[in-house]
Amino acid sequence: MRKIILKTVLFVSPFIILHLITATFYFSSLAAPDLLRVGYFPFFKEYRSVFQKEFERKSYFNEISKAKNKKAKILIMGDSFSGQGNYGYKNYLAEKHSVLHLDTSFKGNRLQILYEFLNSDFFEEYEVEYVVLENVERKFVYNSKKIDVSKTRKRFEFNKTENNHKALIKKEKGGFFSRETISFPFSMFRFYLDENYLSKNVYNVTLKTNKLFSNNSSKLLFSEEDMLGVQLNNNLEGVIKLNNVLNDLSKKLREKSKAYSLASS
Repeated sequence: MRKIILKTVLFVSPFIILHLITATFYFSSLAAPDLLRVGYFPFFKEYRSVFQKEFERKSYFNEISKAKNKKAKILIMGDSFSGQGNYGYKNYLAEKHSVLHLDTSFKGNRLQILYEFLNSDFFEEYEVEYVVLENVERKFVYNSKKIDVSKTRKRFEFNKTENNHKALIKKEKGGFFSRETISFPFSMFRFYLDENYLSKNVYNVTLKTNKLFSNNSSKLLFSEEDMLGVQLNNNLEGVIKLNNVLNDLSKKLREKSKAYSLASS
């Protein structure tokens, strides 16, 4: 009986050690940046400690799905960068001006959604002076390729929320014998031993200096998607199409509501 127990312990012990490492530096890091989580890189709590004061700032903006006041100086439409809370750029704008943010209750391409708003009575219901259109650079040209300029959005869809507007975080399940239990510890060790490599669609590049970032890191992480987007973003035809779309949106905004569209990438 003792031999069976001993053999079982010897067999299970490596998995227990690997699972503890993963549980400590991966599964519990739900607030970790996407690139760290997707690339199986270790995450430490002090990673963002230099920004602690920003995380504690008061929120001044209003989410459009919750706002009772439908009048604002600025309407912000963007991706996850615009979705950042009290530490995001929209909160700085909101300190000086009234801001409505098109939150995650509205899914999809923001260029397309803006056309749908323009083709409906959205700007009759919501009175704004400026529209800030933000899009991550790697997808800006791509998002302008397939646009239906005639599509509209029904009134009841303006305030449509999903799951009562609760931000659902898909927690890593990570069972004892999961793929992450094996993959993450080895990726973590490689993070400290190797300098330039691709880990699960994320590049890890070691810079020659640690003076470029506020946390004094010499690591530069970027996704494989960023590399693929470079080719599309340097396609002259695609850039011209994007420019035409932005100019058309600005023109329609002026004609419809005397609002101005500001696109930032």
